[in-house]
Amino acid sequence: MSQRKFERGARQRDEAARRRRARSRSVGIAVGATVLFAPAAASAAPFEVDKLGDGVPNAGACTAAADDCTLREAITEANALAGNDEITFANTVTGTIQLTQGQLNVSSADALSIVGPGAAALTVSGNDESRVFNIDGGGLVSISGLTITGGDGSPDAGNADAAGSGGAILTADGLDLSASVVTGNTAVNGGGVASSAGDANLSLKDSKVTGNDASGSGGGIWSQADLQLTSSVVSGNTAVAGGGGVDMRSLVDGEGKYALSTDDTTIAGNQAANGAGVQVDGFTTKYTNVVQTTISGNTASGPGGGIDFVNGYRLANIVNSTLSGNQGTIGGGIHAVVQRVAARRAVPQNRADFDDPGLDIFNSTVAANTATNTGGGIGLEIDAGQDGTVGLISTIVADNGAATANKDLSNGSSGFASTHSLVETPGSATLATNPAQPTITGQDPKLGALAGNGGPTQTKLPAGTSPAIDKGDNPSSLTEEQRHTARTINLATANATGGDGTDIGAVEVSSLPVTQPPPTNTTTPPAPVTPSATPTVCGRRAISLVRADVRGKRVVLKGLVGAALYGKRVTIQTDPKGARNSAFTRTTTVTASSKTGAFTASVPKPSADDFVSIRYRARSGRAVSPSLKLPQSLTSRSVKSAKGTITVKGRVKNSVLGKRNRVKIRRLVCGRYRTVGTAKPDENGNYTVTFSSTQLRGVAFYRAESKVLRKPGSKVYVIQYARAIAIRTTPQTG
Repeated sequence: MSQRKFERGARQRDEAARRRRARSRSVGIAVGATVLFAPAAASAAPFEVDKLGDGVPNAGACTAAADDCTLREAITEANALAGNDEITFANTVTGTIQLTQGQLNVSSADALSIVGPGAAALTVSGNDESRVFNIDGGGLVSISGLTITGGDGSPDAGNADAAGSGGAILTADGLDLSASVVTGNTAVNGGGVASSAGDANLSLKDSKVTGNDASGSGGGIWSQADLQLTSSVVSGNTAVAGGGGVDMRSLVDGEGKYALSTDDTTIAGNQAANGAGVQVDGFTTKYTNVVQTTISGNTASGPGGGIDFVNGYRLANIVNSTLSGNQGTIGGGIHAVVQRVAARRAVPQNRADFDDPGLDIFNSTVAANTATNTGGGIGLEIDAGQDGTVGLISTIVADNGAATANKDLSNGSSGFASTHSLVETPGSATLATNPAQPTITGQDPKLGALAGNGGPTQTKLPAGTSPAIDKGDNPSSLTEEQRHTARTINLATANATGGDGTDIGAVEVSSLPVTQPPPTNTTTPPAPVTPSATPTVCGRRAISLVRADVRGKRVVLKGLVGAALYGKRVTIQTDPKGARNSAFTRTTTVTASSKTGAFTASVPKPSADDFVSIRYRARSGRAVSPSLKLPQSLTSRSVKSAKGTITVKGRVKNSVLGKRNRVKIRRLVCGRYRTVGTAKPDENGNYTVTFSSTQLRGVAFYRAESKVLRKPGSKVYVIQYARAIAIRTTPQTG
């Protein structure tokens, strides 16, 4: 550090201390005094964190000697003071702040800004034992320049909320998160970030939410508030239920109150049962706006690989965006449950026919997605007694794959209304068109691979000979395409009837090839996935229990049934003593999903004596699952996939005497767990296991297992398990 920077920093710290002392004196003088004048607007009070660490906060630590203010102490003092506050960090505070006293509670009724030195410079970790930030005071909170990791939002991790939301951050107030990274966190809902803020906004800008896990919904983000994603990345997150990347809880008391907006954002490589990229759960009064966004490589074991609109929709726009390489059972790119009051015209006459509420896709590209059932690009399902259409406006839907003839589109009782679009393989889907605004069918748009073609997000650039060039329209007067290049370049000699020379799709081609003919794109659409996206159930009448989680006084069991058992009743049975020949007794009965075969059941937590040996199994008709034991004292939180390998990191807790025993990682194959790797925990109980990735494409389940002493001083060993963890596996990436 230069002498000039050192002196400037010293002056700033002295001035900050002086302002804090002056503020404290003014607060003391005001106590008991008669207020004669209205106070001036509150200004930011500065706190500088100059101590890397955590501990029980000491009162006044941040106004006393230097090198004695931790992040927890700065937040505690900011909570206690009226007015807006700002927390910064000294140049010496870099590395990792490991939380040892539980989550950081932000309870200020006024605005608070936490300004970190940069996500690469400073990490705040929940140490896999607690949530990192809990925001619940009423004031707007801004967090920037931090990496937030190791957060556990589940109730048994010392957090007060029973729902177990928000591994890194749970906010009941407005939150602006910028220039930050949220990674390696876990929770029931919102593995990374969860918002229950209602009318307050949740905003992420220039941030990454990656590698987080939810045992419920919203692997990356779970929001019950208006959610804005700007210039951000949501990738590699996992949810057992819906919304691998983002789960938007828009539906409140039957009404859609909250809006989702994305801009210059990438949502990629996430996985979930439904809506692997994004799940929007019902909306009727506010828009979902997906603008200049790429949603790619997301994998759902059920409907909606890229986006899943469930519980009906009426207001949604997808504009200047690309959906590619996503996978689901119905609607590899987009799945929507249509539920509307008024239908569109059967054949659109002009732009006004698209103005009634509904899902409209403007100047976008939906290509190279896959459905294991139908609707590789877009799959619609119509609720009983409802009808409606999805508007395709100057949009490419092509190169998608499905098990049926409906490669690009599929629909129920209604369908699609299209103008100036290109649909390569509509199959038997209802596609209403108007000759005055022609839609191209049966032609290859000659799209390149998803790549960085300029701009903040990846796109699929058409070849110079694409039939999409200059054959589109721009009814919304968009000045830019997805890459922020100007719209309507007009390269060809003739525009489409009623068109304005805009290229169909998300991007504009800026020049035509000089020589003819140009190279032909020979890329073929991906074949339907075999086996299914959930290879853990290997037969049409098979049944598996894949996960058991203790939640308070209940145990939540999750499982899958084969295709022939979709929608059938499943009986969960328990063996109270765990003996090999003891009888299973009936506990509860649930219904497997008619769309995905997934089921969830809740049963009472067993007594302490039974805890080490309790077994569960599931029955449906004549199908019986292998037994699953209750997980205990192992953890397997961190899962990273590199090409050809998978690495699992976890810990044997100190409450058991199992540190000297080996830990096995076992993969669920056709209802039975098989060992794929082992490791010996270190003196702190930590272990790392690396093993070859499966060549199956889809979602695979793994769990950690170790033999430990049942009780201190005993000689009886039992097998204990970590709950199953789900990761996406592909032959290309592992």
